[in-house]
Amino acid sequence: MSTQSKVIPGRQFLEEKLRELETKFPGEDVPLPPYWGGYIIALTRSSSGKGRPNRLHDRLRYSRQPDHTWKIERLSP
Repeated sequence: MSTQSKVIPGRQFLEEKLRELETKFPGEDVPLPPYWGGYIIALTRSSSGKGRPNRLHDRLRYSRQPDHTWKIERLSP
């Protein structure tokens, strides 16, 4: 059963779990449960914004470049 999104006591808890798994599966991938599935999302463009009281909002667009760097452009509010 997955524990994703459950409340944990802190970062140290995650680090201890990682050490346990590294000891249990040294130098190998942790086996996936049979019900596991997932998607790979290859983001190529994203934008974000932060509103301001005067409506001069900050808006930025991030575009993935062929060399895998990100071009950041400011957009009009």
